[in-house]
Amino acid sequence: MSKRNILYHLDEKTSQFSILLEAWERCKSLASNETFQEALSKVLHSINSAQVYFKAGLDVFDSVLDGKN
Repeated sequence: MSKRNILYHLDEKTSQFSILLEAWERCKSLASNETFQEALSKVLHSINSAQVYFKAGLDVFDSVLDGKN
């Protein structure tokens, strides 16, 4: 198990946090209001963008630790 899995419970194959995907699927089927759908889409996009930066930070963290070993 890598340091990433121990610290964050993410694996190399995970493209999104599963709870976000589940929430998106549930709200998408319930939301009929176009404005709500648009707002939800923007929130999900923002979270996905944050995930990119979070993953980059994890990669730096992993590489620093690998350099010390």
